[in-house]
Amino acid sequence: MSLKQYTKPYSNTYQLTEKDAQYPGSKQADLTKVLTLVLTTSDDHDQAVKQTLNADDYIINDQQTWVITQNRMVIHQWPEISQEIKISTYVIEANRFFITRKFVVEADDIELMTLFFQFAAIDFTSRKMVRLNYETLPELLKLNAEIKVNFSRLKVPKIAQKVSEMALKILPNDIDGNQHVNNLVYLRWAYNAIRERLSASGHELTIVEVKFGNEVLWGHEPKLLNYQSKPNEFVQTDQIIYNKTLDKEACHIRMTWKKEK
Repeated sequence: MSLKQYTKPYSNTYQLTEKDAQYPGSKQADLTKVLTLVLTTSDDHDQAVKQTLNADDYIINDQQTWVITQNRMVIHQWPEISQEIKISTYVIEANRFFITRKFVVEADDIELMTLFFQFAAIDFTSRKMVRLNYETLPELLKLNAEIKVNFSRLKVPKIAQKVSEMALKILPNDIDGNQHVNNLVYLRWAYNAIRERLSASGHELTIVEVKFGNEVLWGHEPKLLNYQSKPNEFVQTDQIIYNKTLDKEACHIRMTWKKEK
């Protein structure tokens, strides 16, 4: 096995249970819990490849770790409780600083979600992005040219209305192994702040786009700014996680909602 295994689909299966529900009694799975399984699959694939290589041949070293820089998710059908889902992943793009993975979530051979995640590596000590081990990358550079993803340049539209602003509380479990607020916590904050407003008007989440900027650490003071387009068949929400401590934008989350017929 070599780094070429990154370009071949790797799959895990998971059983969704009531503990994965959006809220008690819901038939739909919580989005952040499904995404946790997506990232678990990514980690498992990464470790499976790493274990077959010499340390010098791996893309990053032991003092570095993967972080997500941006992603795009399309929800075709919402994963439901009691379903057994299959999550597959492989790398579709790579360069000296980033790799991009494609994920497919399916059940009974029906594609439920298509996701693209871009990863970079940071150094644990400096907390700065590092170059990937370029000597190993040529095997990954000639990937499937027909699979491309264009991540949006996220910016709050001028016509969007600011609907709310709220302080966010960091809980101990929100801090991950990289010693910052887990990326999925941002999405949980954003989704929970807007879900009831859009669900009440009959809209269902269909697309999620996320751009991560600066990390939020324990002791920082984040707040959430919520913006929304005028409601019609499609509604676009733009949400900013703003780090008051650093006076910097930590994350921009854009969601597209479609009105159910």
